[in-house]
Amino acid sequence: MEARMTSGSPQPLRLAGTVWQVQPGWEHVLFDQHGLRLAQWLAAGEASPVKEGAGRVVYRVDLPETQLYLKCYRLRGLRATSRTLLLRSPARREHRAACELIQRSVPTSVPLAWGERRTLGLASEHFFVTQAISGAITLADYVDNVLPRLAPQQQCRARREIPVALARFCAALHQAGIYHHDLHLGNILIRTAMDHGGADGIELYLIDLPRVRVGKPLDWPQSRHNLVMLHSDWGRHVSRTERWRFWKAYLAARPELQLGDPRTLAADLTARSRCYALRLARSRDKRALRTNRSFLVQRCQRGTLWSIQGLPPEVGEMLLAGPEAWLRLAGHRIVKLSHRSIVVRVDLTPSSGSCQAAFKRYRTPSLVKRLLSMVRESRACRAWRMGHALLARGIATPRPLAAFEPRAPLALGESYLAAEWLPGAMNLHEYLWQLAQLPAAQRAQPCRLLATALGRLLAKLHWWNASHADLKACNILVVDGQGELQTALVDVESVRFYRHLSLARRARDLARLAASLQAHPWITRTDRLRFLRAYVGGLPATAQRDWRNHWRLIRSLASHIVWRFARRGQIVA
Repeated sequence: MEARMTSGSPQPLRLAGTVWQVQPGWEHVLFDQHGLRLAQWLAAGEASPVKEGAGRVVYRVDLPETQLYLKCYRLRGLRATSRTLLLRSPARREHRAACELIQRSVPTSVPLAWGERRTLGLASEHFFVTQAISGAITLADYVDNVLPRLAPQQQCRARREIPVALARFCAALHQAGIYHHDLHLGNILIRTAMDHGGADGIELYLIDLPRVRVGKPLDWPQSRHNLVMLHSDWGRHVSRTERWRFWKAYLAARPELQLGDPRTLAADLTARSRCYALRLARSRDKRALRTNRSFLVQRCQRGTLWSIQGLPPEVGEMLLAGPEAWLRLAGHRIVKLSHRSIVVRVDLTPSSGSCQAAFKRYRTPSLVKRLLSMVRESRACRAWRMGHALLARGIATPRPLAAFEPRAPLALGESYLAAEWLPGAMNLHEYLWQLAQLPAAQRAQPCRLLATALGRLLAKLHWWNASHADLKACNILVVDGQGELQTALVDVESVRFYRHLSLARRARDLARLAASLQAHPWITRTDRLRFLRAYVGGLPATAQRDWRNHWRLIRSLASHIVWRFARRGQIVA
């Protein structure tokens, strides 16, 4: 069936306690005598969930004649259900917004039906059905998965055309009076010329409409807030040139705004987008400590276990029963051993041995700190929280799989963490010692790749106002893939997030790394400069980006760190 609005107004229908509004001609497709055909579709394998949350499930339904998307809202709790007395249900709001967008010639998926099931006057379940757009995927999926796999020539063309198409799409939304309260790449669909021809080869569609506001054309403050929302997500995937191309196309499509200097406005938009991204990330940092669609929290008499959803149940049971058993089983595969922690490589599924992880036990040697651990956050819990906070910001680190914190009387100051094992990874010291054995001509290319990758990693860390208090070479992993070098941070319990990250604090991080790299005297000043230029190039525009000032400050602080370690009779690790 063609994805177009069916003529005629929706027809009321009541089935199985649910009141429906259905577009004419779709009753026989969506319903039988028992109501919605969802159970029938699931049993036949025609429906599959594509997104699940605490209060919403989205199904894709593949029928012989068409493809549909079904949203099922389940309101839980008195607060959620009582809101329906004052506000329309999300399904009804989304249906109304979709109809408004179609009337205003804004591309979106065609609404087919919406329904409400009420109990004692309160809505308990809502349903919203739309027709799928053939060949369309989310813009986030396209940027992350499709675009990198294109041929170089096609990729360059897409990077030129997509910012322009997106700018014109946003301008058309704002001129039509459409304000989306959650405008990001996941709520925009894209269909390129390879799938379906369009005027310019690219077609964009707006989805997820429960919180869309429709009214008069947006003025500049409203438009700017919507663009800030979009750029906080999209701007990190593109270069400065592509952001400027978007901005020029947007201004050209909205000449009525009569704004000032475009470059000043673009810089202001970039700064506001970063502030918005920082606020949004901070608001989501504690999600890893609650049970939701991504994480699971279990509490019992022995302690508290945090884990990711989908972890094998026997892993959680083993941690709750006695995490020391893992240390005894993997005692021959010790990765790190110190008076404060031990790291071993374990098999999460011993029967198959296919899933390996790094298992770490934290132990506090000081009696005073053990007593303080009764009221403080454990190191494993902090590493769990910080690890997922870094991953949410796109900063590479092994993904924490589970963290266990025993109750205080059982094990004061002890906690346990299981994280993904990165195959082929080695710490920065080991990688540099390996390169030192090669002739100078052979190690030049790996050094260049390493300097660039490491500079970009630390620039991204500081872009997010994060600081690693123990940024030494042992806490940086290097994975040498096929023609690609990747770096990642470990021991992330030492990471802190700040409202503002000063130049002095950023320089202390880099100075600690520079002091650690003095164990490799063959590293040239050119390699250090290449690292520093890659680092400075990834900083936000508002930060001080003069590499010469960074060089002098880092050199001074690194010398002080080396002197301090020498005075104590310690070796700089």
